[in-house]
Amino acid sequence: MLTSKDKLLRFLQLKQDIIKKRFKINYMLKADFDEVKSWDELDCEITVSNIAEDHETDEETCAWCIIEEMKCSNCGYGKRNKICTEDDSARYDRIQRKMKSSIVDSIPIRTLLKKSRIIN
Repeated sequence: MLTSKDKLLRFLQLKQDIIKKRFKINYMLKADFDEVKSWDELDCEITVSNIAEDHETDEETCAWCIIEEMKCSNCGYGKRNKICTEDDSARYDRIQRKMKSSIVDSIPIRTLLKKSRIIN
């Protein structure tokens, strides 16, 4: 049986794969995956639960937004990749701009949730 951490890592890897394929940008760095691997199981369980409940937008499925409760100054992802909401050159801000200008659907969140076994 997959742990919540396994499900979260799987979800993030699938999201990384889609973003890399569609937009030619790495969403996750090795250090980002390493940080998630260091999170305790309870934090991962809470994050997975939140993602499963609120999966309409990318912000609602951002593990760091959930863990840090939208306190961007504490965000490990933001420290490595620049804070999404504060810097136009931030990695995720660039991804969001590409998604908005793309004809292709942004990210099939529901499909990723099913493949990572967060939802059935």
